[in-house]
Amino acid sequence: MITYKKLPGIQIVNDLQLCTGCGECLDKCFVSAIDLVDHKAVIGEACVGCGNCIQYCKNSALGLSIDTEDKLLEQLLSRVREMSGVLG
Repeated sequence: MITYKKLPGIQIVNDLQLCTGCGECLDKCFVSAIDLVDHKAVIGEACVGCGNCIQYCKNSALGLSIDTEDKLLEQLLSRVREMSGVLG
């Protein structure tokens, strides 16, 4: 079983002006974190920020928001070190 943990500072955002409520992203979200509300995709708390849904949005309404790239890189390196046993 693969477990995904969301990195702090990453989130999926939806431009409601572009979203047509087609529901394609709902079908592609493997953690079921997207719902349709008033014919618009709403990203829920269960989102792990993987970005899988983004590639299926035909209207480019979905995007990835990153607080700071340096912080993200630091967190990613920390996780890789933790999982691989690499020190430094």
